[in-house]
Amino acid sequence: MIKTLIGLRMRELLHSLMRRTRGGGKGRGMKILMGFLLVYCVVVFGFLFGGMFFLLCEPFAQMGLSWLYFAFAGAMSAMLCFFGSIFYTQSVIFEAKDNELLLSMPIKPAAILFSRVGTIFLLNLGYSLIIAIPCMVVWVWQMGFDALLLLRMIVFMLLMPLLPTCLSCLAGWGIALISSRMRSKNIISLVLSAVLLAAYFYVCFNTQALLTKLMENGEALAAAIRKVLPPFYALGVATAEGNILQSLLWILWCVVPMAAVYALLSKSFVRIATMKRGAKKMKYKAQRMVASSARSALVRKELRRVTSNAMYIMNGAIGAIMAVILAVVMLFKRDLIDTLLAQFVMTGLNLDGWIGGIACAMLCMLMSMNVLSAPSLSVEGKNLWLMQSLPLPAGEILLAKVMMHMIICVPCGLVAGAVMGIALRADAITWLALMVLPALLTCFMAFIGVVINLHLPRFDYANDLIAVKQSAATGITMFVGMGIVALPVIVYAVIFKGKIPLGGVYLCYGILLALGCLMMYYYLSRSAQKRFDALGQG
Repeated sequence: MIKTLIGLRMRELLHSLMRRTRGGGKGRGMKILMGFLLVYCVVVFGFLFGGMFFLLCEPFAQMGLSWLYFAFAGAMSAMLCFFGSIFYTQSVIFEAKDNELLLSMPIKPAAILFSRVGTIFLLNLGYSLIIAIPCMVVWVWQMGFDALLLLRMIVFMLLMPLLPTCLSCLAGWGIALISSRMRSKNIISLVLSAVLLAAYFYVCFNTQALLTKLMENGEALAAAIRKVLPPFYALGVATAEGNILQSLLWILWCVVPMAAVYALLSKSFVRIATMKRGAKKMKYKAQRMVASSARSALVRKELRRVTSNAMYIMNGAIGAIMAVILAVVMLFKRDLIDTLLAQFVMTGLNLDGWIGGIACAMLCMLMSMNVLSAPSLSVEGKNLWLMQSLPLPAGEILLAKVMMHMIICVPCGLVAGAVMGIALRADAITWLALMVLPALLTCFMAFIGVVINLHLPRFDYANDLIAVKQSAATGITMFVGMGIVALPVIVYAVIFKGKIPLGGVYLCYGILLALGCLMMYYYLSRSAQKRFDALGQG
């Protein structure tokens, strides 16, 4: 039974990425596309982490701190696993929609819990391999092949996901308990997500400085890890030296906490899975009713759905959040921009006259990452029939989802554009481009997300987070948006550079985006009725 439940969970995870369609051709095409995107992401992250390990491997080995290299890799892997699975853990264990259905069947609660924890472990194993493989490749490349060391690393890294899985279960449990007693249940998730995002940006902006400090202060770092992070000290020494005592300690560090947490959760899983506690109910206050249009009511309904789910916002509007952060950094860290420009000048690359265009392209690229509208039909789930039964044309319902995306993301783009214009002391044309083009691109993304989701819907998910993060419509929308930004930049840089002024490029790009929005508006408002009515029937 446990094997069956884990298989169902894994198939659900894969099915969310590669939605089956009627007929074999489209299904195979989608699998090929998603497989290509998966390989692309793995290769990119592999080179990213590989470059970092390349800078650390030989210096640590020369200092006699080879164990620190593997301890650092293990700590990074655990951190990536924890950040990548904490909210998935919360949704798949404590807030899954099929908890009560499975508990009503002749299945032991311990088996249900084991299948969910096992799925999280396998997910974390995938995250850990993203770091472990570059770590091993760089070691073999720089230090030579050592069969026993590689065998030890493989065994110990296979155990490593147990530790972040344990921490994710505890953190998810805590978030579920706290949020169940709060009126706004998404506050905890939103605050934690903001903290994790801030930590991510801190690491991104300070990667080179952090790596330099690691190489310069290897001894101090080694002493700190030995005292503060004994599990990873044990991992490093066990891998690098084959120390039996440290090997046993690492195994115990992985197995014992996970077993204790699993035993704790298994005793209270039924109570946790069926917990319906909430905050104190609001008292009704009689107020005057105000009539509004159908579209206004639909837009408010879409906004309530999005703002009540922190993960929907964090994953669907990540580009808008990053745009505001980037603009603030540019405003208050002007010295960083000047330093970066000076480095380009030293390399012989003259960026005079191009800064505004580069900033506009960066802002457009960030706004292309907003995909709030892409899963907006899928999150209707089993309640889709309610929308279809409304005495309204499909265009009204679909355009309300477009408006939701625009209301949330366009203001962020305008604020970011204005702040970037101030920080760069932009001229009038660049100011206009920074304000208008990201707004037009946001409108384009709002329309294209709904159009793609209309043709690639998915309603059989266990929780909204899967539809938001792992559906084909979301992934394809984001890559289409990035292509819409990257392709014109590449074409201009290769073919038309110097032949057409940037003002003309801004104008042509804006016209094309506006035409695309008008075409999709016409399609959704006039021609999408038949497609909308057919949703949920196949």
